[in-house]
Amino acid sequence: MTDTALPAGFADLEPFVEYWARETQTERLYQRLAAKMPKIRAFYDAITPHLKAILEHLDQYPLGAELPADAQRLSLLAMAAAQIAPAVELFRQPAVVCGFDARLFLPTHEAVPLRPKMSIAPQSFV
Repeated sequence: MTDTALPAGFADLEPFVEYWARETQTERLYQRLAAKMPKIRAFYDAITPHLKAILEHLDQYPLGAELPADAQRLSLLAMAAAQIAPAVELFRQPAVVCGFDARLFLPTHEAVPLRPKMSIAPQSFV
């Protein structure tokens, strides 16, 4: 992502857009797993104080509406915050040790090439 502009009031989060503003849950997970804790913590510390304002800003758009590009980037950062919060608040590391390998999680709302053909997940949302 080359454009990092965010809506007014969120400019201090622009340095995080290139790395953290990913389109899918899977991409955000892989970014978290690839990052070291100082990088994760820096993003967490920067975005946490803005979360209420971010949600209030995004609330002005109807649910399901196409967002302006700057608001879409802000939305992706908010979703990235949700992805990294457990690493900071619970695990104290990017991945869960001695637990379920999160890379094996196959979100039903995303196209995942590794999903078994026998899965009924795609049909459950039709």
